[in-house]
Amino acid sequence: MSSKKIKQSEVEFATARANIPFHSLSPVSDEEKHKYYCDALDWALVNRKEKDIKNIALTGTYGSGKSSILKTFQEREVKGLSFLENFLSNF
Repeated sequence: MSSKKIKQSEVEFATARANIPFHSLSPVSDEEKHKYYCDALDWALVNRKEKDIKNIALTGTYGSGKSSILKTFQEREVKGLSFLENFLSNF
């Protein structure tokens, strides 16, 4: 493998791009921000037999926070629940 010399212009371009306000779309746990949604999931799962709940949907556009809500809920460690992570990209 050969090493490539980096030109000054490439360094300046990379530095300029680093100042663009991008942010990660990876899931972020936030108990306060996601409390309402986690409480709703908790209620649905606790009452699933009594209320005959068969399906639960969490919908939203790309980057709206669906995975973050699920991550926050999973970190609550609700007794009697286990989680299986699955991603559409796996199919």
